[in-house]
This record gives sequence, C-alpha cells and structure tokens, in this order.
Amino acid sequence: MGLFAVINNKRKILFREKVKAAILEKNSNGLFSLFETNEFARQFGSVKNKKQFAFLYTLYKANDDSHIISEELGKKLKELENDPNYCYGVHRTYMDLDGEVIKDVVNSGIHATGHSAQGAFEENAPNPSLNFTPLNGLAGYINLLSSYKGNNIAIICKFPKDKVDKDLQLRNKNDFNGVYIKTPNGYVVSPENIDCVISFDGEERYPTVHSKEEILNRREM
Repeated sequence: MGLFAVINNKRKILFREKVKAAILEKNSNGLFSLFETNEFARQFGSVKNKKQFAFLYTLYKANDDSHIISEELGKKLKELENDPNYCYGVHRTYMDLDGEVIKDVVNSGIHATGHSAQGAFEENAPNPSLNFTPLNGLAGYINLLSSYKGNNIAIICKFPKDKVDKDLQLRNKNDFNGVYIKTPNGYVVSPENIDCVISFDGEERYPTVHSKEEILNRREM
C-alpha cells in the first residue's frame, strides 16, 4: 500500500468518527440521522479526498439539522431502502388524519390526475411522477420531510421496479398492471400500493408513521 493510500485511509477513519458523532447527537435525542441511510454510505464509499468529504458532510449535516426524523420513520426509511422489488413515491397533501377523506383514500386508492390537472386529456396511463416524488436518495428524503403547500400528510406508495424506473416513469405506457387500476373515471393507484401514511405535527413537523389499518381504525376526535 502506497503512502497516498495510507493517508487516505487515515482520513477516512477521521471522517467516520465525525459521522459517528453526528449520528450519536441525533440518537441521543431519540431521533434518526440521515447519516444512517444507505444513500450516505454509498456516497461516502466514493469519497476520495478531504474536499469531497467536507462537501458531503456539510450537505448531510445541514439537512440533519433542519429536519426531524423520528426513530420510527428512520426504521421505515431503512426498510424501504432495502426493498429490492419496489420503487417508492411520496404524495404530499393536506387531510384531516381523523377524517373520512383519508379513510376513503386508503380504502379506494389515489386518483392519478396526470396532465388532466392542467386541462389536458390523459389518454394513456400517466407517469406516477406526475403525482408522486421519488423517495430516492437524499433529495427524496428532503422532499418527504419538507413542507409542500402546507401539507400535513405524506402518503408513501410502492411501485414494482419492473414497471417503473427510479424516477417513477412507466417503462411501458401500455403495461401499468401493478401500478394503476383503470376505471371509467381514469387511473387509480390501487390501495394495495399504499405502504403507509406519515403525519407531520407542529411547527417542527415531527413525523409519525401510520399503517393503513391504523388510519381506518382512527376515530374522529
């Protein structure tokens, strides 16, 4: 092993210690850190010098400091990251967590508006990306956690990887089985595709994970 490689290895050890400290800071407050994601591990594995690490660390630390991820949500994110069969998307909206509308969505699925929301008729199945943001990598986590038009709810749906790509584009517009159900009123993301519902509470947007069963069994307060 050459001298340059030895120096790089020593730097990586120092970098890991800095990351561990950031994780411990979050965990000590009962929270999950973005440094714990597979995406960070993947990006850290490609770091070759101090400048690259400084950029990566600053990016993740800034988002760690500005977003709250509960341990429960962190566990869910790790579960989804490790799923080899599905791509996941986030539909952000505003609904009463105890109301009938969200129960109807969980029961009946999510209508895919596609371009029809802009007044165009959607003849073919629309790409899920028109109604969902990909839960893919750091950008996906930030989209999930950030406020969008004052949303208090994020519905996470799953789509088979053989039907959609990582950007939630249909691989074949004519092959949407497992992605949509076609109805007289258009395309609907089946309730079977709904994985869970995330609610965000208070100004700090503390996230709580709700199963479909929990949503259906909630009573109006």
